[in-house]
Amino acid sequence: MVVLKEPYARFIAVALALLSVGLALTIVAMRTEVVELHRSDDVVLSVGEEMHIPPPEGSETHLYIERSAISFSSNATVNMTVLLDGWARSISVPKDGNTTLDLNYTLPEVSIVLTGLDGQGKALIEYDYVVLGYRRPYSWFSLPGAILVTSGLGLLFIGLLEKIALGRTAERAGPESGKP
Repeated sequence: MVVLKEPYARFIAVALALLSVGLALTIVAMRTEVVELHRSDDVVLSVGEEMHIPPPEGSETHLYIERSAISFSSNATVNMTVLLDGWARSISVPKDGNTTLDLNYTLPEVSIVLTGLDGQGKALIEYDYVVLGYRRPYSWFSLPGAILVTSGLGLLFIGLLEKIALGRTAERAGPESGKP
């Protein structure tokens, strides 16, 4: 077992250990987890009927959103009014086609109103509300990591100052061996 006899060596050893652990914690805190959430369903609507579509479950918990969109497809050509956070947009969904509406990094509750239908009866409308993003589940490691790094830097500074002070004291004392 190595014994560190000089006091500054102990400070430096502890400082390097704290710096290493703190740096490792901050690297772990930056780890990301890619998340893709969906809410898919189908609904049968006739002209004038309305339906509400909430965001996918889990999308409201510490998620950094990269993309959010909702896609519609139908068994008939339909016209719909999509209501999002106070604004409305009319879209047309072709028969057996797909129409995607970009939600601009937001997670609104979407309401759709069927305003037009080719033919008689009801339309089967399928939707897929997609949220792509990432989470940083270990981000809370960054605070202890920062504290350890700061403490390690402080101890390293103290150890280096102590080494410099001991070196100057040894220079002032002169040679101990008696040689000129």
